Amino acid sequence: MKVLSFNMGADTGGVSIANKRAFDAYAPAGWEFRSMVSTVNYIGYPTDIPWSVGGVQQWWEWADVVHLHHNFASSGRVEVGFKSLPRLPRKPYVLEFHGEGDFAGGSNRFRSVAEARAACRQKRAIPVVSTLNTFLLAPDLFEWVPVPYSIEALQELRSRFYRPRGRLRIGHAPTNRELKNTDELILAVDDLQAAGKDVELVLIEHEPWRTCLRHKATCDIFVDQVGLSYGCNALESAGMGLPTIAGGQSATIAEAVRRFGRWPFALAQEGGIGEELERLVDSEEYRAEVAGLGFEYVSKVHGGQAVVEQLVSIYERAA
Repeated sequence: MKVLSFNMGADTGGVSIANKRAFDAYAPAGWEFRSMVSTVNYIGYPTDIPWSVGGVQQWWEWADVVHLHHNFASSGRVEVGFKSLPRLPRKPYVLEFHGEGDFAGGSNRFRSVAEARAACRQKRAIPVVSTLNTFLLAPDLFEWVPVPYSIEALQELRSRFYRPRGRLRIGHAPTNRELKNTDELILAVDDLQAAGKDVELVLIEHEPWRTCLRHKATCDIFVDQVGLSYGCNALESAGMGLPTIAGGQSATIAEAVRRFGRWPFALAQEGGIGEELERLVDSEEYRAEVAGLGFEYVSKVHGGQAVVEQLVSIYERAA
């Protein structure tokens, strides 16, 4: 079966290229997965098929199933035809949502989960999500597909760039400081330094993805967001073997515990980053415990083979 992941826009979280690489490694015989995105932003996730109007026509016709992202705007434009492109047929669709913002209205966004439900029914699309907190908006509608990661690649980066320095390096890579609790983290690190702790903050901002990974690999502790749920940053750092702080809404934490037995990171909520960070800084044993837990979770849940098996089942149903 041939699957086209089609993004009218950037590759959110690198999900499309991550799925492509997982299929390259683990696809069953007779399966092929390709990815096409129209925009590459400063994050610079790798791409697969170069974007062009002619390429859209070629690869759309090639695909047995089209995996869309965020909305049906891209499929609608293809179905009614670009200015220089003939109308292309409707395909079996999988539609992936990447956050609660996909239901907040505005340009090319659904106004509610109910509107998305109706649209998926009308298009006969299978709706999936990339995050647990989004899944919980409508557990009867969505299926959660974890983002796949190559543990081997993350470990290789860690071995190349990490060197113990004595001083503990605390990494953080916000795309939005307010959402990622950055100001609270900065104050927490300031407090640790004022208390005589030998720590430094490695703040990674406005950097391409590959550069961000290299900086992340040099750290001893990583702090992701604590308000929404863990994100790609937490998965990358945990996959490298870093003890990682991440929090989430109570329902998201409860769902993770229901599925996996416990929250797979050092848990902090808004207002509690400093306390949890100090605990990690003060205890090498606790750092090792948290690092092991996160690494086990990413290996088991976000490993490429398991995700490919899940996606194969979804694409077969879509077709």
